[in-house]
Amino acid sequence: MGMQVGHRIVLTHICGNRRIHAYVSCTTSGSRRLFFSTLDPGALHMSCAWQERKILRDAPAEGMDYYPLKLYKLRWAIETNYYEQKAFWSLNAYRIRRQNGIEHMVNLINLVHSSLKMLPYLDEHFAKYQNTSPQELRSHISWQIQREIFLGTLVSKAQSAKNPTDLVQALCKLVLSTSEAA
Repeated sequence: MGMQVGHRIVLTHICGNRRIHAYVSCTTSGSRRLFFSTLDPGALHMSCAWQERKILRDAPAEGMDYYPLKLYKLRWAIETNYYEQKAFWSLNAYRIRRQNGIEHMVNLINLVHSSLKMLPYLDEHFAKYQNTSPQELRSHISWQIQREIFLGTLVSKAQSAKNPTDLVQALCKLVLSTSEAA
């Protein structure tokens, strides 16, 4: 996918009366994004480029105007990964804004991932998941939990009904057959 990028130094009142760097990217499909940088790209060159390859350290000054976008690309990858992990582990409802909270959540996600990786080797009930991804085991456990919640709710409703004997017997058979299958 091709992309065109434009750069201008603009005067704005958003960040006080100061000059900022504005970048517009446009993909071949026509979508556009606007990025702002309040920092001078030349200053970023000295503070960050030493970590990169020699190509960036020796880049001409006009090429460094786009260095904030390279940094943003790194940040975007981190933020995308963070969002995907939240979505995958069903933590979308958590609204974390502080660094400490983000670190705790990332540690929790890593702990769950590691636990799911080790569980098939620690419990023979899950041994068939030894050569699968943690996602498959997570899906299996999630499905089992949902099924048990559903069956538990159904049983409690049946027990509170006026004439539940036939329904309770059918549910007991269903629970026995599904627990043997699991």
